[in-house]
Amino acid sequence: MGTNPDPSFREREAAGPAVVEAAVKLPSPERLLVAYSGGKDSLATLDLCIRAGKKVEAFFMFFLPGMDYTDFWCEYAERKFGVKVHRVQHFVASYYIRRGVFCDSRRDCPAVGHNDVERAMREQTGIDWVGYGYKLVDSPSRRSYMTFMSAWCSCGQKPPQCQCKPRDGICNKLKRFSPIMNWKDREIMAYLSGRHILIPEMSNRRVNGVGLT
Repeated sequence: MGTNPDPSFREREAAGPAVVEAAVKLPSPERLLVAYSGGKDSLATLDLCIRAGKKVEAFFMFFLPGMDYTDFWCEYAERKFGVKVHRVQHFVASYYIRRGVFCDSRRDCPAVGHNDVERAMREQTGIDWVGYGYKLVDSPSRRSYMTFMSAWCSCGQKPPQCQCKPRDGICNKLKRFSPIMNWKDREIMAYLSGRHILIPEMSNRRVNGVGLT
């Protein structure tokens, strides 16, 4: 969409799935869970895990039940990739309900966070490792989180102790991973196009929202 991937990425894709798998690192367990939003990054993450021969399940955090967006992208992933997509309400909903945003305040509503949803999905599926479409280029806060707040590298070290180039996006402590950690947006778009995966309409612009990008 207006830009081309750098030559190294183009060469990796031309060489086939084995090279793409070598260019990204995945945890060793056979079964993996992927946080899926219907956005370009989670679509690429889902496809990379499946290409590597992993047995994959996904979970989609919806904001309100019955929305066309949720139904469309969950059904697309199940049809395209043949995976089970679990639907769970987004943890932000509890924040809005407790504080009365567009509704009457309900302080008796449990406060739910990201870790709570992740924990529940691990228990439901029996899968320990959770994959995300996190990239260092997403935002300064995302880069800080993946670089300094948590050691997203299988060596277990943060910079400057970690000298891996590139870092592989595997966080053993949290059992989280991102195979596209070092990718740029143009590489994601090229990957989806080359794999004949539907590209979300909002992928070419930044959006602040729940599960939209």
